[in-house]
Amino acid sequence: MHKGAGQLAWVTGAGGFIGGAVAARLATDGWRVASFGHHIHDRSLPAGTLLLSEIIDQDVVMAAVRDHGQPALVVHAAGGSHVGQADARPGLDFARTVQTTGELVHGLGLAGCEGTHLVYPSSAAIYGQQPAGPIASDTDPAPISQYGWHKLMAETVCRQGAQRYGLRVSIIRFFSLYGPGLRKQLFWELGNRLLAGQDRLDLAGTGQETRDFLSIGDAISLILHMQRGEGPAVRVVNGGSGHATPVATAIATFQQALGTAVPVTFTGQVRAHDPQHLCAGLAGLDWHADTGLADGLGAYGAWLRDVGGTR
Repeated sequence: MHKGAGQLAWVTGAGGFIGGAVAARLATDGWRVASFGHHIHDRSLPAGTLLLSEIIDQDVVMAAVRDHGQPALVVHAAGGSHVGQADARPGLDFARTVQTTGELVHGLGLAGCEGTHLVYPSSAAIYGQQPAGPIASDTDPAPISQYGWHKLMAETVCRQGAQRYGLRVSIIRFFSLYGPGLRKQLFWELGNRLLAGQDRLDLAGTGQETRDFLSIGDAISLILHMQRGEGPAVRVVNGGSGHATPVATAIATFQQALGTAVPVTFTGQVRAHDPQHLCAGLAGLDWHADTGLADGLGAYGAWLRDVGGTR
C-alpha cells in the first residue's frame, strides 16, 4: 500500500504536461484525485478524478475545502510554462504564475489547511547565468528572464504559506523536462520538423550550451519522493539528472531515436534570457533519476510518431 493511498490529493494545472502526469500517477497509487486546470478536457484524466474548477482563486479554494475536505497533498503545477511568452507578455505570466499561487496558498491557509503538503514544481530558471558544473540548491537566485523572476516570486509565496499558515512546503526546481505528453520546447519543435521531412535544421545558439535533461517519469518519481519523506517546513531541492549534456549532443541523440540524420547548423545567436549552462546539483538528496537520455528520447520519439506531431 502506497503512503497516501485513499487520501485526497489536489493537482492544479492538471490539463498540462506535469499536472496531467502527476494526476495519473497519484490515481494509480490509490489517491483520491481532485483537479484544477484550463484545457483539462483536452487531456484524458484518470477515471474518478474530481474536477474542482478551471480557475484558481481564494474563494474557489476555500469552497473546495469546505465541500470536499482538507487535501493531504497539493501539487501546484499550474502557471506560466514558456520563457519566451513570459518575456513577451510579462503581465499575463505574472497572473498565471504568481497571482494564481497566491490565491491557492491564501485560500488553503484561510480554510485552515495546516499540515497540508504543498509541492511546487519551480524551475532552474531562477538561477540565471551560472558557471558550468552542478548548481547547488542553496545557490543565490539570479534570474535573467521574466519566467525565472515569476517562479522565484511564487516560491516566496509558498514559503509564506509555511510560515503563516502551517503548510508543509516542498519546492522542486526542475531543469529541462521532456517526455511523452510534452507539446512544446526543443524536442517537440524539432520532432515536428524532422517528421515533416525537413532536410536541414538551422537553430539558434552554438550547440555547446549544456542542459540537464530529466524525463517526466523521473520528475514524477521525485515529486512522490518528496511527498513520502519527512523534513522541515520548507524544503528546496533541484530536479535533474545531475548530468550536463551539450544541446548538439542531445539533438544527435534525438535524431537517432527518430531514425533521421539531418544536418544541423547553429547560427551562434543566443537569446538574452537563455543561460549558457544548467546542471542540477543533487547533494543531500536521497534520490536519483533512472532514465538515461537515449532511452527517454526513444520513448518520446515513439510517442511523437504515434500522435503524428499534431499540435
